[in-house]
Amino acid sequence: MDPKSYLDRYTNLALTDPINGHPITVPITGYGAGWGDDPTCNRMEVGPKCQKEYLLGFVPALRKAHHGNAKTPCGAKFFFDNPRLGIIPATEDFYPETFVHAFGGKGSPDEIKDTLRLAMAIGRFGFGKDAAGNAPAKPTLAQYAEAFMTLDCNGLVSNFHGVKDVINTSVQFFANAARRRTTIGGVRPGDVVVTHGGTKPYEHVAMIQSWEFDPALASAKSGAVRLRLVEWGEAGDESKHYTGNTPAAVTAGYGKEPNFGIGFPTAGGVKFRYIFAPPGTNDPHGWS
Repeated sequence: MDPKSYLDRYTNLALTDPINGHPITVPITGYGAGWGDDPTCNRMEVGPKCQKEYLLGFVPALRKAHHGNAKTPCGAKFFFDNPRLGIIPATEDFYPETFVHAFGGKGSPDEIKDTLRLAMAIGRFGFGKDAAGNAPAKPTLAQYAEAFMTLDCNGLVSNFHGVKDVINTSVQFFANAARRRTTIGGVRPGDVVVTHGGTKPYEHVAMIQSWEFDPALASAKSGAVRLRLVEWGEAGDESKHYTGNTPAAVTAGYGKEPNFGIGFPTAGGVKFRYIFAPPGTNDPHGWS
């Protein structure tokens, strides 16, 4: 799977209605959230809303539907065998960690899908009352997903490359000098791109979708390149997360950071985007 195909799993998230089995597609568009209060993005605004829905809305209704007590945890792993929940198989396992990731802006597509399936089944969007007897948070699935299912840059990259501790994986983790790319021909699709700024060294992380160059430059340390990037640095539809069908023209080369290798400057040359091989993992492309 390439980065763009993985991005499509978020921007066209496909799930099955847990009540009637009908296929549903909903876009994930939100940015940020998290459990912290990072003032550099929208966590101070979005994060508390997602936390409130998770702790005071989703969790009590889930517990009530699972075992009838909104104050008792479901356990580290649980399933809906008695009572059943819609048409969800009685042997399908669920994990609380899944929901923490999804409401914290770090969910994989599968984790967000499972969270939305359960949110639908327990009545956290719609009309009337949820399984715990409380009012739903939003009228529709699309509105619920837009409000509470978010993502950030390292959440996207960590899930694509199968980094298990996705909640605690920072942008700096990907800027490993031992994995730096040193020639134009050494860059590969799926490589990570770390934006290095003067005031915030590890500002953003993206992934290479395509990297086009004159074959004569394969062993060169600088030269003209055309590239496509996949990233999640702001809210919005796919046009905000992918450079599109026309590759961007950049001049690849070495930046000022002596421990890092090849990369390219941002527009205006204020910041530099270094390229690294991805971390070695046993389970790329996220986990279910």
